[in-house]
Amino acid sequence: MQPNDTAAFISDLTPPTFSILNEPRSSGTGGGLAFLFKSYLPLHKFSLPIPAPKSFEVLAATLNSGNKQVLLVNIYRPPFFSLPDFLSEFHSLLEYLISSPSEIVIMGDFNIDVDVANHCSVAFLDMLEGFDMQQI
Repeated sequence: MQPNDTAAFISDLTPPTFSILNEPRSSGTGGGLAFLFKSYLPLHKFSLPIPAPKSFEVLAATLNSGNKQVLLVNIYRPPFFSLPDFLSEFHSLLEYLISSPSEIVIMGDFNIDVDVANHCSVAFLDMLEGFDMQQI
């Protein structure tokens, strides 16, 4: 998806009974991030009150269900972007998220092979554990 895509074009991409929240990539190739969800779900885009990260793309949304709110965070780290920069900026994001009263679900493509033990994969998993999060 591109920033200048029309609502009609986006509608053509969306299956019947589904809606889409998206954040097109502002430069380069590819399509950015999106949530594709059943239209009856109360999903709303959420602006993160933190500086925009340089090492990854992020799109956040809230989902309200009864008296519970879930904060959904979709992340894409291009494989050629710096892993040390990503770890630093991701840590800052987690520091913000951990103070949220909402349940938190972080998803996406981090382009980190956690099955191969190296400095960055261990640091990433340790960071998740330090924030009492788990990869599932």
